[in-house]
Amino acid sequence: MTAHSCRNDDGVSSIEMLAGAGSRHATITIQTGGIKMRNRTVWFIVGIALVCVLALMGTGFVVAATHGDFGGGGTAQASVSQDKPVFGVTHVYLRSDAFTPAYIQVVLGTMVTWTNEDNVPHNVTLSPVVISSSDNWESGLLYPGQPFSYTFTSRGTFQYHCQEHPFEMIGTVIVT
Repeated sequence: MTAHSCRNDDGVSSIEMLAGAGSRHATITIQTGGIKMRNRTVWFIVGIALVCVLALMGTGFVVAATHGDFGGGGTAQASVSQDKPVFGVTHVYLRSDAFTPAYIQVVLGTMVTWTNEDNVPHNVTLSPVVISSSDNWESGLLYPGQPFSYTFTSRGTFQYHCQEHPFEMIGTVIVT
């Protein structure tokens, strides 16, 4: 965002703001009658006007984003906090190098299914791999559209990752 302030010889001051590549434009003009703008009231009014214009410009961008103008198809998806697991979810999606939701809680005996909805291969691998555990699982490479299911037979916290993207794609299943 850029803002320009100017004053002509007639005492007219204006503030012009431009956001992005010409996407939003607003001009505020104040007639001061040749008096220098040292008056705090005038600056206060200018500040309030500037805040209002910025707020309206921000609102326009938020509304546009929720109506699918950026290729999102118009559906908003809530982000899941990593602080608390989502309870009862049995389907995890692999999208945009992330597990969605990444943190779930299920009861013992639940089958969880991971489905690759991305356009590149991924996998689901227990972290760290425990060779002696009956709950050691690895999906193998999942191509777009392929699912992998696993039934949890013991309680605990199971962290998993994608071996292709080990730093971005990390998830957790809590089994109670």
